[in-house]
Amino acid sequence: MADLGAVVDLGHGTMADRGAVEARAEAMTTSVEPIVQRTTTADQAGLEQSAQR
Repeated sequence: MADLGAVVDLGHGTMADRGAVEARAEAMTTSVEPIVQRTTTADQAGLEQSAQR
């Protein structure tokens, strides 16, 4: 996310450029969340199976 901060801090981009960067950052954040949730669920299931053995 450092590159997003650099782009915004420069302030040279137009509002459209800034909007595109923010939209891309939003898309990256959105695509990561389900992966994290799936991983957590899988980890919990694995822990429960380990505990039952």
